[in-house]
Amino acid sequence: MSYVRARAEGLNLDAEIGIFRRTMRIGILSLGLMVSAIPHQQDKVMLYTLWILAIGTNFTAAHRLIYVWFKTRKAKSQAQK
Repeated sequence: MSYVRARAEGLNLDAEIGIFRRTMRIGILSLGLMVSAIPHQQDKVMLYTLWILAIGTNFTAAHRLIYVWFKTRKAKSQAQK
């Protein structure tokens, strides 16, 4: 569980959003490992796989952070009214 998601759940918010959840990351890594068994392509396949994981995971973390930020701002503005 990511830090942002854990903190959101601590605030009673649902932050199960993002395209690169754990199952997607495991699937992409597994596919990359299986395809990297092809001779003469190991380095390229694993490099691309790791880049996809790095970008996707960070995108999901940023998406969750922005989502929680907007949710808390909305809740705070409604509480002030």
